[in-house]
Amino acid sequence: MSAPQTAFVQSLQSAMSLARAGRLGEAQALLEQLLQKMPNQPDALQLMGLVKRGQGDQKAAISCFEGSLAANPKQAHVQNNLGNAQAALGQGEKAIASYRKAIALQPDYADARLNLALALLDTHAAHEARTLLEDTVTLAPNNPRMWSAFGRALRACDRTEEAIVAFKRALSVKADYVPALHNLAVAYTVLDRPQEALALLDRCTVMQPAQAMVHYNRGNALYELDRVEEAIAAYERCISLMPDYLEGHDTLNKLLWQHGLTDRYLASYAWAVSQVPSTVGLWVDWADKLMLAGRVPEAQTVLTTALKQGLDAAVIHHRLGRVLCALGQGEQGCVSYQKALSGSDAAFHQRDVHMDLARHLIEQAEYDAALEEAAAVLTVNSYDQEAIAYQAVAWQQMGDRRAAELLDFERLVKSYKLDAPEGFESIEAFNKSLLSVLADLHKAKQHPAEQTLRGGSQTMGSLFAKDLPEIKAIKAQIEKAVMRYIADMPDDSDHVLFRRKTEAFRFSGSWSVRLCNHGFHVNHVHSQGWISSCYYVDLPDAVDQDEEAQQGWIKFGETSMNLGERERIGRVVRPQSGLLVLFPSYMYHGTIPFEDDTPRTTIAFDVVPD
Repeated sequence: MSAPQTAFVQSLQSAMSLARAGRLGEAQALLEQLLQKMPNQPDALQLMGLVKRGQGDQKAAISCFEGSLAANPKQAHVQNNLGNAQAALGQGEKAIASYRKAIALQPDYADARLNLALALLDTHAAHEARTLLEDTVTLAPNNPRMWSAFGRALRACDRTEEAIVAFKRALSVKADYVPALHNLAVAYTVLDRPQEALALLDRCTVMQPAQAMVHYNRGNALYELDRVEEAIAAYERCISLMPDYLEGHDTLNKLLWQHGLTDRYLASYAWAVSQVPSTVGLWVDWADKLMLAGRVPEAQTVLTTALKQGLDAAVIHHRLGRVLCALGQGEQGCVSYQKALSGSDAAFHQRDVHMDLARHLIEQAEYDAALEEAAAVLTVNSYDQEAIAYQAVAWQQMGDRRAAELLDFERLVKSYKLDAPEGFESIEAFNKSLLSVLADLHKAKQHPAEQTLRGGSQTMGSLFAKDLPEIKAIKAQIEKAVMRYIADMPDDSDHVLFRRKTEAFRFSGSWSVRLCNHGFHVNHVHSQGWISSCYYVDLPDAVDQDEEAQQGWIKFGETSMNLGERERIGRVVRPQSGLLVLFPSYMYHGTIPFEDDTPRTTIAFDVVPD
């Protein structure tokens, strides 16, 4: 090795030692000297990238890593570092591509495989992440981070019991590893074991008191234990640490609303926008909740304030269009919708804008234009349930025969009387036991503002994830009926419901609703489903007292739009204890109000192909 080469290597090692010691400024100065002499030297560039990452300058780090790879493309570790910098900037797809390149160069590169799995989890590709980590944990069996990530992937695939095993394996390697403790607690909460979850989360808060997500999930566990005020305090602590955490604000304000604590409702948003005024999502979510609470003029004020502060975002214009239409200013609302569609960031919000435009146009009897808006959505996602619903409504109003195929209520709405689970003489006897379990899960004092029910309560979280014998039993009976519904579908690739026919399915959501006196469901569709449902657990006497009034019955075909005399009900079904009604998720349905002091208790869920 020549003297200049020896000097370069020594200087590079010195820069590396400085960086490891946290003396990033000195390391940067030394690397700048080296790069002045050798601007394309890959090792110096990649080390400078690491220094820039340590300084928080991810863009500069990316430039350095890309320069290093241009000089020497076969550097798996640099591809991995590039992915990390891209992920830190929120460039998820680019990060995934970089991690894949690193693995292609070095298939057994455990860190890159782990980073890819975490990035896949962030993009909701849980099944691929799980498959990847199943192999990767064998490469690093004593890495607690690896086992914790594997547990997260398993939980995201609804394999919660297996996830718990993975988290415990991580803790067997490192007993105080907070991510594994935290994720194990979340799994316990999902399985309705909040006391165990809280004990773990309390440990986490001692070790990492400034970890916002620990406080958030501690709030979830406290809520499950009916310690509402403590749950509120935990959510507020989470938000104080992370003012722009949208889910924290959402959960806190849902809890305040459902427990009638209206004096504190939405106060978190007013405080948060004073702390992080550039966070568009805060303004949007604040306006959305004001709309749901019927405070439409206040929502308009929030959105116009955001625009005055320079937040010229497509989503702000979209929500303003929604507000203006709600205020009867449809023409101005459409102008805002068009601004949303033409904004530089419009791609992220186009689907919702097209849907709101389609709805407005249907209300104005401009059906051809509405169909164009629905088609814009269906071109991207041919199974968008809301777009299919709007398409069906427009065709129905136009007298188009295609509406009859989508809205064939007699053919597509089916009822099943479920068998009693083992150990019960009848489904009615089982439902009495099930009712007592559901009663404990209905903690709220009033309906969720964002849901369709009025005059009642809805359980939080995934009902079918609860580790309760009665819930597991009814889920098993329901699965049998869903399989029958799917098996009875014809093999018809021309029908949007039937072309998704598959034996493999999963529940994309499950919950229980308890409607009280005068309660009902606003007409709606289920945007996250394929097949939707209503299972009747317990019913008031009013359901059977007057066939003409049809109190508490489920109705199909009538929309929630302002169609007036153009509305029509296609079918009604009388509820019975033990009856399960299945129907396409795109089909509008609602509940006729009832007058009775006995609540109407149901279970609902959505099914999608797996």
